[in-house]
Amino acid sequence: MTEAIIVSAGRSKRTKRDKLYFPLKGKPLIFYTIEAMLKAVSSIILVVSEKRLNWWKENNIFGIKKIAIGGEKRQDSVYNGLKMLDKDTEIVIIHDGARPFVSKDLIERIISSAKDEGAAVPGIKSSSTVKMVKDGWVLNTLNRENLWLIQTPQGFKKEIILSSYKKAYESGFYGTDCASLVEKAGFKVKIVGGEEKNIKITTAFDLFLAKAIV
Repeated sequence: MTEAIIVSAGRSKRTKRDKLYFPLKGKPLIFYTIEAMLKAVSSIILVVSEKRLNWWKENNIFGIKKIAIGGEKRQDSVYNGLKMLDKDTEIVIIHDGARPFVSKDLIERIISSAKDEGAAVPGIKSSSTVKMVKDGWVLNTLNRENLWLIQTPQGFKKEIILSSYKKAYESGFYGTDCASLVEKAGFKVKIVGGEEKNIKITTAFDLFLAKAIV
């Protein structure tokens, strides 16, 4: 059994508005994300901010039964979702609510790779020159052949992601994505080719792009 955790508890500081509920052709952006996920996964755990809990009680048109409250940071929000996993779940995929244009094909490829390898993330090779900078000065230029821009959904065998979160909290480690916790715990993570359209809606310009895509 595969379960998906959709992380939708952010504060949208950079858009100055609740981007996940931004209307696109008459429905909230988060609905597009859920619809995309339901094409490949039947069981969803939705993590929302506490202030949106009542909104979901009134607008849960998908009949999602597992709704968790977000934590202080994204890692805490994911952890609250992990606590609600079914005992029969084998594969967990974790996806940003702010990535509404993920395809069924990518989700299925992540699930398949997670089953085979234990942990898998989608990524796109960097097409830009990337420099390491400190205090406004360039330290060196990184080899972009080895640099990937990582997306979600990220997929894991249940025992791997639960073990990695346990170790992270025991050591006080906070990562920027779920895979960083898995790496820190000593597991290997497989890269799967991502999609350019699988953008994360972060800024006001991203909302403009989302309108264009829809």
